[in-house]
Amino acid sequence: MPDLLSQAGLISLAVKEAVLPGNLEREPEPMAMEGEGSVEAFHDAGDDAGALWPVYRFNALAMSALLPEGGRVFDLGSGSAQLLLHLAQLRPDVTIVGTDLSEEMLSRGRQAISAAGLGARIELIEADMTAPPFEEHGAADLISAVFSLHHLPDRPLLTRCIDRIAKAQAASGCSVWIFDHARPRRAQTAEAFPKLATPQVSRALKDDSRNSIKAAFSYAELSESTDAIAEIRHAQARFLPLYQAHWLGAHPRPPISGQGTRVDAERGTRNNDQQFRAFLSLWPSSVRRFVQSGYASKPPS
Repeated sequence: MPDLLSQAGLISLAVKEAVLPGNLEREPEPMAMEGEGSVEAFHDAGDDAGALWPVYRFNALAMSALLPEGGRVFDLGSGSAQLLLHLAQLRPDVTIVGTDLSEEMLSRGRQAISAAGLGARIELIEADMTAPPFEEHGAADLISAVFSLHHLPDRPLLTRCIDRIAKAQAASGCSVWIFDHARPRRAQTAEAFPKLATPQVSRALKDDSRNSIKAAFSYAELSESTDAIAEIRHAQARFLPLYQAHWLGAHPRPPISGQGTRVDAERGTRNNDQQFRAFLSLWPSSVRRFVQSGYASKPPS
């Protein structure tokens, strides 16, 4: 969690981003994260004590709110599967297919899935997100893409990916959840944010975060592209608007239960919970209510 000095720096950064001029051009990422050490560091950042845990929890809850009982997920750009593990533990009734092109990420993800005893519910496959094999794996109840679209080199490939999602959604009537960075107006914001928001992570991860922010599509760009999905909704984080979400809910939310996910929610440390509440507070109230409704799910049998 950022210390008081970092929090003051984030406030200053937010003010400068809001009032100072800037027009940051998109810079495609120079290279995907590879190598055993880099992949392991990225994977660890999503663990229960990791810097990305609150963000993964936010996304897992949002995805839970979009899934019917016994639902199936098709996730694009799953990395080392940390988010899929969060979702599977939160929702013991769902099954998931995750995709990635990195052999290192897929290998680390499969190790983690096996160690968690979730191999029967989570499958990882090698696939390009611009040509996802939706038909080969059966109809999904939710198509998701979390922190993955900014890896695409250009707008035409983004359009191709979104068009494939839109086509699959129109055919199946499934829900959609898309979450990513939002490119800021100022290069200084992208440079400073990882150092202030995640001071505890390695320099390599800070550099990767900076590159991801610079490679992100702006909120306007991604909103325009995702409008190809009929009736999709859009939201951007407030304060420092460096995150964006786009979603379509096609299923009634599962019944609220006093057990199940509420038990799982206790896995986080107090520090995790404080960071999660802080991250949740960045979003408009309608998004906060929607994400918190993801606690609703069928308890384990």
